[in-house]
Amino acid sequence: MNEDEDVPLSPEQMLSLVQDQQRTVTGRMAGFVPWILVAWGIAWLVGFLILWWDAGQHPQNTAPTLAAGLTFAGLIFAAGLVSMVLGIRSGRGLRGTQDSAILGIVYGNTWWVGSIAVVVIGQALVQAGMDTDLLGVFYPSAFIFFAGVMYIMSGLIWRAYPMVVLGLWSVAMAAIGSLLPPPVNYLVYALAGEGRSCSSRPGPPGGCTSRVVASPLRRSAVPDLDPVIHAQARLRIVAALATLDAKDQITFPRLQEVLDMTAGNLSTHLRKLEDADYVIVEKTHRGRTPVTYIALTTKGRRAFEDYTAQLRGLLGGTT
Repeated sequence: MNEDEDVPLSPEQMLSLVQDQQRTVTGRMAGFVPWILVAWGIAWLVGFLILWWDAGQHPQNTAPTLAAGLTFAGLIFAAGLVSMVLGIRSGRGLRGTQDSAILGIVYGNTWWVGSIAVVVIGQALVQAGMDTDLLGVFYPSAFIFFAGVMYIMSGLIWRAYPMVVLGLWSVAMAAIGSLLPPPVNYLVYALAGEGRSCSSRPGPPGGCTSRVVASPLRRSAVPDLDPVIHAQARLRIVAALATLDAKDQITFPRLQEVLDMTAGNLSTHLRKLEDADYVIVEKTHRGRTPVTYIALTTKGRRAFEDYTAQLRGLLGGTT
């Protein structure tokens, strides 16, 4: 156990620790989102470059050849498969009525379902009389627009607000690209896809969350703050659990991973929180495998809310 973790900090430091821990938990829980964005960024970069090169081989007809179209479709399918797998894994270690796993599954599957819908709509427009040459404008702009909406959704769902900006940028690119003739629009979209990929490197969404370990500069002179929570390690645990939905539970290994704590250290502080009736530790089995679920109790959540409210009050409500 790190001895510094039991040293009380100043109100400013403790509130900063709470805010940073919750940003970190949110980022790690949504850590699969950047990988999805990278997968689609690469798929678009390579796919649209292939379409651009293919169109240059027959400038009199910019419609993609069968080989180029199938290659592009294969890349889109691969990106969709990555999205589905990562979406399913997003609920790893969680159990609760919020159905966090279902949220991730739906989000991941919506990528490829939406992509198929775009293809079907395009073919329906051709059947209704649209010139097939216009598919070179419709498909790219529709795919980029759909992706932009998905980026915005991911940003709002997982509070990864830089993704909202990327989504709005993608929607704008879809509109701009639709005004450009093939194959120029292919090249623009390819470069735009690379920009999204580079802006969404793996890690916490938006690259804006990371664990910052506060240093014990001075002891707090405030004696009436909850002594159970007013220790760095236990405050981090409670802050992390408070980030989850009120009825969600998280497995011990997943919580340990999110907090980056040793099993022994985490167990020690969980016992203290359990003794205070701030957390509930449920030992059960998943099949034949033992599993331990952890969640905040109503008392624990209320204590955390009161604690953070006291900190803000001590700081004049300006933080």
